[in-house]
Amino acid sequence: RENQVFFTAMGVLVGTTIVLLVAVNQSFLVEVPASGGTLTEGVLNTPAHINPLLATGEVGTEADRDLSALIYSGLLRSDGNNGFIPDLAESYNVSKDELVYTFKLKPNLVWHDGKKITSSDVVFTVKTAQDSRMKSAKRASWDGVGVEQVDDLTVRFTLNKPYTPFLENATMGILPEHIWKTIDYNRFDTNKYNRAPIGSGPYKFDGIETTTKDGDEIPVSYTLTAFNSFALGKPNIATVKFIFYRNEESLVQALNDNSVNAINSISPESAQKLKAHGYRIEHTPLPRVLAVFFNQNQQPFFADASIRKALELAVDKEAIIEKVLGGYGVLLDSPLPPGTVGYQTSTAGKTHNERLTDARNLLKKDGWDFASTTNSWTR
Repeated sequence: RENQVFFTAMGVLVGTTIVLLVAVNQSFLVEVPASGGTLTEGVLNTPAHINPLLATGEVGTEADRDLSALIYSGLLRSDGNNGFIPDLAESYNVSKDELVYTFKLKPNLVWHDGKKITSSDVVFTVKTAQDSRMKSAKRASWDGVGVEQVDDLTVRFTLNKPYTPFLENATMGILPEHIWKTIDYNRFDTNKYNRAPIGSGPYKFDGIETTTKDGDEIPVSYTLTAFNSFALGKPNIATVKFIFYRNEESLVQALNDNSVNAINSISPESAQKLKAHGYRIEHTPLPRVLAVFFNQNQQPFFADASIRKALELAVDKEAIIEKVLGGYGVLLDSPLPPGTVGYQTSTAGKTHNERLTDARNLLKKDGWDFASTTNSWTR
């Protein structure tokens, strides 16, 4: 009996010890992403301008933007929390008057073809974006900005006046000068490097599948492979494959058929349906603003700040987000969207009726009278 009690107690002690050790071990474990594998993503439309200077313009498609983001690197990269992390840049500093931005590149950076990256590539890219003949959507962001090469790893930007969101400009993908400098501006948007790009981003172009239609070769899919010399380290996913679809119906069907692992840029209605069927929906605010602009030349009373403010208060933004955007939108009280420097979360905290009351009081304070018989304001 004593032996039974002893061995039972020992068993309980050993078992308890093992459970405690496992629990302690689990508390110190840190999950890390596995390396390798392939992600197949379905994308709407086909790419034609995989180029950071063209992909965001009117000629750019969702496919162009997605591929450009993976193939090219900028001086900085968004961190997903309204800030930036160094990409090609090792560091940067801003002058006290906020007019001069100096960037230092990381040493030993290379393009996907093995050529060395220098500050000359940065200067070339910015000057190309500023060239009106290129018709780049990025031109407005760089208009009036001076750019100069200090040395092989240093580039300096000079502004005419302080511009808080300037660091957003530094996320623009950089082009390899040794490839693009020989390409005439007339062929800038039609040359082969818009279809078979060479950049310095986390993934490099590996192959393309095409189909022929009406004599034209149309991309069916792109395959990208991880770039070992990426400035932020080799990506964990070894291969990313993009398959292109002509319409959203085909895109969603490909996901349902398990032809792809993921899709993006779908309508709010499709997102809601997929969510109802158990799919996980990831969403992030885009640097895109929907706004109303008041033309003071056509209607002089829009020059009155109280009128503009009253109209802004009267707009039921929540209803627009819910009914038009299916809930996939962020209420803004300023022209700066989420993800840009200076963005602030809306702090109004008032209902639409409360804001209507504020709008009425603002107009009355400014000398306007409301006529209930005509349902109009006069002054």
